Amino acid sequence: MHGIEVDEAQRAFALALWSLLGTVASKQGDAETRAAAARCCAAFRRACRSEPHYVLQVRGGALHGNGARIRPDVARFAATAGVIAMLQERAVSDVLLLASVELTDFVALARALVESKPGVDLAQRLLADGCDAIQVAQELAPAVELDVDREEPCDPRPRAPSQLGAVFVMQRLASALGQRGPLAGLHARTILQNVLHRMQRLDAGLEPLLRLMRDPKGAGEAVNACVLATLTGEQLGWDDARGFDAGIAALLGPGLVFGIDEEALQLGQAAAAVAAMLGAAARPSEAIDRAEKQGAVSDAVGEAMEIVLATS
Repeated sequence: MHGIEVDEAQRAFALALWSLLGTVASKQGDAETRAAAARCCAAFRRACRSEPHYVLQVRGGALHGNGARIRPDVARFAATAGVIAMLQERAVSDVLLLASVELTDFVALARALVESKPGVDLAQRLLADGCDAIQVAQELAPAVELDVDREEPCDPRPRAPSQLGAVFVMQRLASALGQRGPLAGLHARTILQNVLHRMQRLDAGLEPLLRLMRDPKGAGEAVNACVLATLTGEQLGWDDARGFDAGIAALLGPGLVFGIDEEALQLGQAAAAVAAMLGAAARPSEAIDRAEKQGAVSDAVGEAMEIVLATS
């Protein structure tokens, strides 16, 4: 697409999204809602083009799509302003849409935005509604005054990975989890999300997560290790904070974690050792036995892991 076509596609998507929000807000029937969602989905495909994901953001009081400012024309000024106002009212700074987003995902997003009261965790609602292709990042900061005409100064400094960018990476990592078993499902995704929030307190922040994407196999093992470490900490009677620290240690590996106590680091390393062997082992207990023989897992931790991995 040329620049003008890209701008038009962005504006059309903003209009289609605003139309869908209006359809849901006016409590029209399922047929009308699905029709509006279908139009929104089609407009999204044109705006997203061949990108793996699309990020809708409110920055400086203006709406942006994948980093480019959406400049409304006269006919769509109200729609763009409406979308901005809706996102600001819900304290939403970013909306991440994967290329795989479907009609039902747009319906779930619209209902979450329209029906939820300010302060509600929209990410949790979308997850509960089975919407995996859309993620939102919220901030409890006052909204910036709307200004759809003001130019933003260019900042040449590299931007740190946003929270939503990390959510996208986590979404990719979570896809490595299976559909069944103690290291899969909604509970495992919740653990990953909590570990992510915990990581934001570390000096390195979320940057190390981006490095994991370079090695898909290693990323899959790291995610399993993260969940295993956290659940093992829970089994050992640790509080949530220490369990999440162990999950961070397992996710990132040695040399990339600072500010975590030694015992949590050791549990993370033990979980990583077992996770690396799970694929080749006939049974989880076999992987734990191998890790124990190598001195990577203590008896107490091994027993706790067996309980965790035996849970169905």
